[in-house]
Amino acid sequence: GRMMTDADPRVKELQTLAWGLQSLSNKPGCKLPESAKRAAYKVTSKAIDLCTNAPYIAEEDFVRSMEVYKKEIEAKKVWLKEVEDAEIEKLKGKCYAGDGCGGYSVAAKGSSMAANKADCDGAAELFAQLRTTERTDAELARALTAKEVVARCQEDQEALWLSDRALKDTDMEALTEGLRKAGQRLTSLDLSHNAIADAGVQKLVTALAGGACPR
Repeated sequence: GRMMTDADPRVKELQTLAWGLQSLSNKPGCKLPESAKRAAYKVTSKAIDLCTNAPYIAEEDFVRSMEVYKKEIEAKKVWLKEVEDAEIEKLKGKCYAGDGCGGYSVAAKGSSMAANKADCDGAAELFAQLRTTERTDAELARALTAKEVVARCQEDQEALWLSDRALKDTDMEALTEGLRKAGQRLTSLDLSHNAIADAGVQKLVTALAGGACPR
């Protein structure tokens, strides 16, 4: 049968749909959990691979695969919106309230601890800024290690999602070490919704400038 070509408008159509899905999961202020971003990236990357290899694929095979991916992309868009809406509802329903002793706890909105709505606005960001440097047991368990960074880079060589991990400046050492070892092909790095300050950002920028992720 006839082979596809790069110039075929259907290739461009699928590429545009795939990048549209990717931009949904990477938009500024996005509240999607890391697992949802990964799921979206897997669908995007399959569709982009099909477009990249279009000149080597028979037209009927391309069209068949394209129809499958278009349905997957549309379904994933709807699913991402549902996931994000649920995450936003979770944030709306709860807020971090001071306990008067310098600590913070999660309180349901409308309770005496969180009676003032203004206290809840931007609470997640405030909480990230006001945290003490001591980690809770749960955070220690989630502290980033170079070994985990290497493992994740091997699993997905082009994208590393580390949003919403309560990462701090102290985690940047492990991150940069892991990137030096396994980040050669990495093109996307998501560190949104963490508590990394200027010092941590500086450390990461220095490592990247030193060739940790050449791409």
